[in-house]
Amino acid sequence: MADEASPYVVLKQTFRRAARTGLGWGLVFALIVVDSAVGYQMSYPTPESRAYLVASLEHNVGISALLGVGRNLDTIAGWIPFHSMASLLPLGAIVGLLTASRLTRAEEDAGRWEYFLSGRTTRVGASLQAVLGLAGGLAVMWVPIAVTATVVGSYYGAFSAPAALFYAAALVAAPATFGAIGFLASQVAASRHQANMIGGAALGIAYLLRMVSATSPGLSWVRWITPLGWIDAMHPATGTSWPPALLVAVVGTVIASVGIVIASKRDLGAAALPEREAARSRHFGFSGHIGLDWVLSRTTAVSWIVALAIVSAVFGWISKAGAEAITGSSTAQDMIRRMGVIRAGAAAYLGVTLLMVGATLALGAAAQLGAVRAEEADGRLDHLLARPVSRRRWLAGKVGVGAAMLVIEAVVAGAAGWVGVSTQGTGLQLWELLKAGISIAPPALLVLGIGAFIYAVLPRYAAATGYAIIAWSFLIELVGAVTNLNHWVKDTSLLVHIAPAPAAAPDWLAAGIMAGIGLVAFAGGLLVYPRRDLAGT
Repeated sequence: MADEASPYVVLKQTFRRAARTGLGWGLVFALIVVDSAVGYQMSYPTPESRAYLVASLEHNVGISALLGVGRNLDTIAGWIPFHSMASLLPLGAIVGLLTASRLTRAEEDAGRWEYFLSGRTTRVGASLQAVLGLAGGLAVMWVPIAVTATVVGSYYGAFSAPAALFYAAALVAAPATFGAIGFLASQVAASRHQANMIGGAALGIAYLLRMVSATSPGLSWVRWITPLGWIDAMHPATGTSWPPALLVAVVGTVIASVGIVIASKRDLGAAALPEREAARSRHFGFSGHIGLDWVLSRTTAVSWIVALAIVSAVFGWISKAGAEAITGSSTAQDMIRRMGVIRAGAAAYLGVTLLMVGATLALGAAAQLGAVRAEEADGRLDHLLARPVSRRRWLAGKVGVGAAMLVIEAVVAGAAGWVGVSTQGTGLQLWELLKAGISIAPPALLVLGIGAFIYAVLPRYAAATGYAIIAWSFLIELVGAVTNLNHWVKDTSLLVHIAPAPAAAPDWLAAGIMAGIGLVAFAGGLLVYPRRDLAGT
């Protein structure tokens, strides 16, 4: 009770939960830093191999659009930020966005902020404390990255301790910036779902602008209108440029401050962008709970389809330029050959990029599990079950609609890739890209099926299980790149079983097995779901 009466209760609660999240992801980021250093030493031990690397990657349009612009790649100090930030910038942005909306808007939606504000905490004070708590979580995230980067930099003689600390700050800059965006979106949105949609749109635009800025020297100025471009321009470990870092700090502070001002001027539970309370009556399409599932998910689905279509089309458009990196480097050719790539050129580049799209689809499946859980946690499911709708029918409809959306998104990604690559005269056919698109859907279906089973048994851990499967797959890929893992261990990674189509024939057997496992897990979930009570927030 004393803690609840404290005027700093929001700060304590937010920091405690943000610190747990920050520490976990900080350790993951630190592991990737180590992997980058060890992998570079093993893969490029001689000056000749490093010269090949520079010639292949440092000035290649396709690679720059996909991974970012590389600098001083003939040194370990240049490789570590290039290799690590390629994946950690978008991942960190997603972590920051989801953490901010979860610890602010979701808490408000659940009614817990009502108890805080009934004490000695004001609306402005609570918002300010939430921002400070999120900032504390970022500080906790920064610590293991900074310690690891300092040790790695000293061990390899790559960069100084101050440069290591600046590099760690650059890795935390994306979670910080998009955490601020997530906080602002939580103040103008009517729900956490809507806040995530706004933040996701901002991230998608920022990532697309970053890609465009790398496609041509004449468009390099575009990076100055995207936060991801500012972080690239910080040149961590290879130059330590402070002006972009200050720009990130100032803009993040301004965004968070605007969110606090908006929070001070609205009522608890109110929003500047309220969701529609009533929809126009329709007399076509699905009806019943299936129709409701479609209505609830269509905005998210359309957003995902548009985003994946744009990204895939851009990848297709720059695929010919990206293929130059592969044909110009024996090291790159060996790497993609180990991935199962058979065809060279644009097909090889698209095969690698579609693997990334497949991983994104799996993340979308995990997000769908969170939406399924939210229906029950927020009490909306109670109203459906009071009608002639059984639990099994509801869960089957919910997961069925989600699975259909994943397949549609995969097919659209393949078709959009063909639209982009068709402008390059590569000879790739539409049916090849459609097959490639379909082949990246099974891992997402596996995540959705297993998550549905966990939801039926332990609902609070459904989405976390989906994200854990994806994180494990990436971890196995990273560790497997520098160690000789047992093949049974490697097979537990979903990424191992996705063939890089259209550069290789789709592995339909592996795809069928993954989809089958997901289906069996889903069937098990349908069987046991009615045996437990509904669990609220």
